[in-house]
Amino acid sequence: VGYTPYPETVTKAFIREASATGVDIYRIFDALNNIEAMRPAIDAVREVGRGRLDTRVSIDGRDELAQIGSAINDMALKLQAQHTALRDSETRMRAVFEQAGVGVARIDSRLGRFVDVNAKYCAIVGYSRDEMLALDFMRITYRDDLAADLQQMEALKRGDIREFSMDKRLVHKDGHVVWANVSVTPLWAPGDAPDYHIAVVQDITSRHEAEQALKLERNRLQSAERIARLGSWEFYPALGRGWWSEQMYEFFGLDPAAGIPPIDDYLACVHPDDRPSVTQAMRQMAEAAPHLTPTIYRTAPERGPVRYLQPSAECVTDAAGRVIKYTGMLLDVSASVEAEQALRASEERLRATLEYAPNVAVQWFDRDGRVLYW
Repeated sequence: VGYTPYPETVTKAFIREASATGVDIYRIFDALNNIEAMRPAIDAVREVGRGRLDTRVSIDGRDELAQIGSAINDMALKLQAQHTALRDSETRMRAVFEQAGVGVARIDSRLGRFVDVNAKYCAIVGYSRDEMLALDFMRITYRDDLAADLQQMEALKRGDIREFSMDKRLVHKDGHVVWANVSVTPLWAPGDAPDYHIAVVQDITSRHEAEQALKLERNRLQSAERIARLGSWEFYPALGRGWWSEQMYEFFGLDPAAGIPPIDDYLACVHPDDRPSVTQAMRQMAEAAPHLTPTIYRTAPERGPVRYLQPSAECVTDAAGRVIKYTGMLLDVSASVEAEQALRASEERLRATLEYAPNVAVQWFDRDGRVLYW
């Protein structure tokens, strides 16, 4: 079909007639290889070719021509099966694409424009499908997150990475911010020029808000513990490990990033005179004792200013009475202990002064006239 540029109606009629007489393979050409000049014939052949994979060549006999006909028929059967399988696969993939619980989009990697987008993605950002196809992903990315996103895309196109995932903010059509986790995978093979990529988007706004609320509560707890000079802790005997609040590390001059210290390192933070009682309490917890006898102890002088720490603990058990965990607090009572010691020393000094003062007699009475000191 070619050379002479017949009117399009003539070309279509010729191809329909050829198809009706059994022709199912066409060669379309043009003297100048002008694709647009061949376009009417190409479209006509494709039109008559749709749904004609059931065409068979009928050649009787056992000669070479008959064998060729049989081979063509076998090939047609295989093509028909492949076409059916491909159509079914495309139908399933389209259903998965449209019904996915996450946003999915095919994006032009060179321009950033949306080529195809599912309903979930549209719902996340509030745009219709037609509106999305007129946008690029840069338009709906929050401005403070755009640079990091583009940096990852450039690394992907250079071949430095094969995929990436990031949390970023999207701008909804009505202007509010949507937090999303975006996973990007290229559709081009390694070494090929970048063309399209797939972006899978999950709305994590609720999770992000919950994390922010948890972070706020944690900061409030840390502030309260710092002001009250109170640390909290937990210990699980069956696991042999526990948890410390940030203030616990501050008491002993330790780095929270290093985690809870081993027993020997912890005891090194305790005043040498108080280590036996602390060791006894730790042994009781390791043995899952139902009752503890915590006592005030001091921090080691080499760890900085000596602190007086008042521990308290509660035992949590299961229905059978077995210890699940210990939970407790450690209160810095240095100020009250030091004040009490200062008051006692002051009283002793005053008593000594009065006892040995010459020619002085002193009596103390309460409001009811009872003698308190003679």
